[in-house]
Amino acid sequence: FSQPKSRRRMGHEPPLALFRLAGLGLALAALHVAGPAISRATRLPFITVCLLAGIGLQPLLGGPLLSQLQPASNAALGIITIAAGSELVVANLRTQSRAIAAVTSSMAAATVVAVACAMAVFLAAYPDAFTSAAGTKDIRDGYGRSERQQHAGIGRPHGGEGGGGGGGGPG
Repeated sequence: FSQPKSRRRMGHEPPLALFRLAGLGLALAALHVAGPAISRATRLPFITVCLLAGIGLQPLLGGPLLSQLQPASNAALGIITIAAGSELVVANLRTQSRAIAAVTSSMAAATVVAVACAMAVFLAAYPDAFTSAAGTKDIRDGYGRSERQQHAGIGRPHGGEGGGGGGGGPG
């Protein structure tokens, strides 16, 4: 579909980008007309219908067009944020402050617990992930003990002090 860069003239996009842009325009017009009806029929907020339409159209639009539309996306997010902020009533926030604080605290605590659990699972799977410094080699004996553990006498085999090749302690 696209020509090599050497054959493309500077500043001219391939026709596929124009078709994608026209498709985006048609999709926006259709969403403007049919979106409120879809919202009422599904009992979803109109913004949710718009988000689902955007997710569905993303593969059709392609990467280059989406990256070119990033400034428009940022502007739209700014407008949505301002609109959401204008809907807040400070008096209602004050009366609901305890509930808001409880939900916020619960979410923060749940996040801490989830991260701690994920780290515990990760460290159980990879116990030496954070113990050895970069660039040092980790020599293990036949029992899975690191060189440091061997010298410290940690996790010795049950054979007693004398078994196994050479030498004493950390000398």
